[in-house]
Amino acid sequence: MSVAVYLPPSIQALVNGIRQIQVEGNTVGDCLEQVIRKYPQLREVFFGPDKTLNKKLSYFVNSVNAYPEILKKSLSEGDKLYIMDILVGG
Repeated sequence: MSVAVYLPPSIQALVNGIRQIQVEGNTVGDCLEQVIRKYPQLREVFFGPDKTLNKKLSYFVNSVNAYPEILKKSLSEGDKLYIMDILVGG
């Protein structure tokens, strides 16, 4: 099923300014793998060396947080997956 993946500005800079990528997938994990196939340099952005999700990013499906089992979160045709930077500071 077709899903639109929206990238934050920090990641857009790594893919020539592309804001949205259309991919096929049934879960958030499937969609991330499709994005990585198109842009292999993003593997290190999405996943750490231990193959777990980067804790500096959050994932929302149609404006609803995909936490806690982000990679297994089911998607439907036409869903929108938003990847966002987590802001930290004091």
